[in-house]
Amino acid sequence: MNILQENFTMYTGVNIPKIGLGTWQIDDSEAERVVTAALKNGYRHIDTALAYGNEVSVGNAVRNSGIDRKSIFVTTKIPAEVKTYDEAKQSIRQSLKNLNIDYIDLLLIHAPKPWSEMFKPEITKTYNEENLQVWKAMEEAVAEGTVKTIGVSNFSILELQNITNNSKTKPAVNQVRFCIGDKKEELVTYCQQNNILVEGYSPKITYSYLIWVSGHCGRF
Repeated sequence: MNILQENFTMYTGVNIPKIGLGTWQIDDSEAERVVTAALKNGYRHIDTALAYGNEVSVGNAVRNSGIDRKSIFVTTKIPAEVKTYDEAKQSIRQSLKNLNIDYIDLLLIHAPKPWSEMFKPEITKTYNEENLQVWKAMEEAVAEGTVKTIGVSNFSILELQNITNNSKTKPAVNQVRFCIGDKKEELVTYCQQNNILVEGYSPKITYSYLIWVSGHCGRF
């Protein structure tokens, strides 16, 4: 079988393609062309984010592809700066409007902290309560049917435990930077033990794709 047709199954029972096209740093003016080409060449997972500014073009490519919507897996993300329930609800509505599709296959919290604070160890605020509010809005979107599966991105073990221990559901996915030299072995082990899929993205910003992994990564 072509690897583009292979899937992992999340604990929710939903299948996620092993390889996806990441659209970070692809301008909205180029995204439709790039995603259209990827779909024509067999990709069935397209990863975008509200913060990327290209959801509109990604949605156009998905809708105009001629491929059954159920055969295309679309991921998007709530911005890292969104840390209230009301803002999260608005973010979900905006992504659905931008993409102009009936549902989002996978919705992630883009990061546990605002990007301006993510890599500053001197800032000790955890955003635990704030992330729980965002997660509540995401759980409601699943209940409403506008989102199929929810997860997180760039979360540590403690940040995952905050969601898991204080919510009705746990993340199905943790999307993290994962590659040779940055294997995050302790985090991967924790996720595997708790049935959370590890979704690894490429460290090379010039690549416009993501590698979906469950314990390894590579270049294709």
